[in-house]
Amino acid sequence: DTFEHSLASVMAAVEVLIGVGFAAGPVVGQMLYLAGGFSLPFLVLGLITAVAAPAAAWLPSQQQNTEQTHRQDEQENGSSAPKRSALTTPLVLSGGVLLLG
Repeated sequence: DTFEHSLASVMAAVEVLIGVGFAAGPVVGQMLYLAGGFSLPFLVLGLITAVAAPAAAWLPSQQQNTEQTHRQDEQENGSSAPKRSALTTPLVLSGGVLLLG
């Protein structure tokens, strides 16, 4: 239901990010390994995950609040306000993690 009008765009973005992650991941991992040894790639990915996890937990509740407010505005005003892009959250949260994959 979240992406019912833009499912194809979301799937395309996910596939592109997976491809970028598979292409760039080994390069970035090798650079981190050369810079700091075996543990640095794992530490960096752990830090990215530690930062992204609270954001991932917080964003869905904000989206639900936005949808509820949007519905209330539609009922009160009889009009529909433009929605933010449905791709914003997946792109922001998965971009950094997939690059280091």
